[in-house]
Amino acid sequence: MKHRNKKAGFSLGELLVVVLVIGLLTGITVTGAGAVKNSYDDIMLRAEADTLLSTVIIKITDELRFAQDIQALGGEISFLSGNSNKRIKLENDETSKSEGIMIVDIEMAEGNPDKVRPLLPKRPLPSGEEETLDPVPAIESIEYDDTDKLFTAVIKIKNNGEDVLEQEIKVSPTN
Repeated sequence: MKHRNKKAGFSLGELLVVVLVIGLLTGITVTGAGAVKNSYDDIMLRAEADTLLSTVIIKITDELRFAQDIQALGGEISFLSGNSNKRIKLENDETSKSEGIMIVDIEMAEGNPDKVRPLLPKRPLPSGEEETLDPVPAIESIEYDDTDKLFTAVIKIKNNGEDVLEQEIKVSPTN
């Protein structure tokens, strides 16, 4: 009777090739997934920035359109708000840099933090905490041309200190 020498299983070389191929495929997949996540994050940041910019433009336009008794002194513009009937100015939050654009009640603001409020109020979250703005809106510049009766403002949306979007708006007060 003849005995055949049957090999059972795979050789060491075949197993090493399979492990190498699986490792390469895993590396390609993980790298590709990281690139997809980064693209997703960039798209979501851009979408959030677009929405935030639109909201800020609406709020600032609303304030500037109904502005009365506009005063431009030393590069600072203040006006009587048609919404609150108080003398206000718009400025960036320089303390925490997380609030974005602030509305300052000029007549009452000195030493009274209750008279400085964010243009976009924070909403409470279900956990009881307040939402954080990220990205954050900022006014790059605001000017008033008394001859043309026209406000010009440059609004930026920033994320971690870097500019994401920028828009110039021109608003003519109704009075």
